[in-house]
Amino acid sequence: MTVKGLTKKIHATDHYENFPVASFIIPKKLKKHFISVYNFARLADDIADEGEIESGERIRLLQLFDDVLNNKKSSLSNADNVSMTERKIITTANSAKHHLAELGVSNKSLSKLLIAFRHDANFTVFESWQKVFEYCENSANPIGRILLGIFGITNSQKNQQNQLDILYLKSDAICTGLQIVNFAQDAAEDDKRGRPTFPKEIWPQKLQGMQKYRFSTLSNAEKANLIENMVLIGRQKLSEGSDLPKLLMNRDLDHSFRCALEISLIIECGLHICEKITANPNIVWSKPPRLKLLNLPKLFFSALLNVILKG
Repeated sequence: MTVKGLTKKIHATDHYENFPVASFIIPKKLKKHFISVYNFARLADDIADEGEIESGERIRLLQLFDDVLNNKKSSLSNADNVSMTERKIITTANSAKHHLAELGVSNKSLSKLLIAFRHDANFTVFESWQKVFEYCENSANPIGRILLGIFGITNSQKNQQNQLDILYLKSDAICTGLQIVNFAQDAAEDDKRGRPTFPKEIWPQKLQGMQKYRFSTLSNAEKANLIENMVLIGRQKLSEGSDLPKLLMNRDLDHSFRCALEISLIIECGLHICEKITANPNIVWSKPPRLKLLNLPKLFFSALLNVILKG
């Protein structure tokens, strides 16, 4: 198998992520559902903050996703005067909606993602950690809940609501942790774009009153302190959700082992990036650490041991 082929076993998409996306662990019959949702999130994310598009146009295009989800716009005839982007949005949103409906999973989580993307399109800095967590409730946590839904864990199981609430709480913690670690990892890129994701409450005082923020001008010690703060909170959140695989192993699911292993691997990948950044916080300003192919066997077996020993 080629390097590209092996990488595809972990990431079923061509876009880099800090965690496996529909890896070989997920049963083939379920993988298509997650890839459809991932494509929805990836396209909406790109529209929200990539390329040279006015914020008003970004918001309009994001609304089109919502219109499709809410059946206000479900198809386009060839006569419609629409762009290729609009056609792609309608096709992608319809696909994600139908895949979730096939599983009996609500598309409300997709709508929550769009709330976060609207924030990205009209970016404002986070005033506090609480604002960061509120953003993560829409930007990251829905993906974890959708993954659980694809494996058969949904809100329709009302007789198990207390257990579901615990699973969702753990999943949310993991996803929030991954988002915050990603913020730390992308600090330099976000700074260049004038979109810092550090909460204002941890900013150095000299930046507080500035209209244009340039974190790259800070001292190495100040920059390292910001990154260490982000990684600390990210790691704490990952730890809060670390027993989710064990809880999943104790549930009567068709693929409980695979679900637990996929999530365990996601956690291991997040912690690996944490370790890389902690060893040299300022590396993110020059060459942010990335998951490498040679890391994957060790991370996989660590995830496997965690599931076997704790499950």
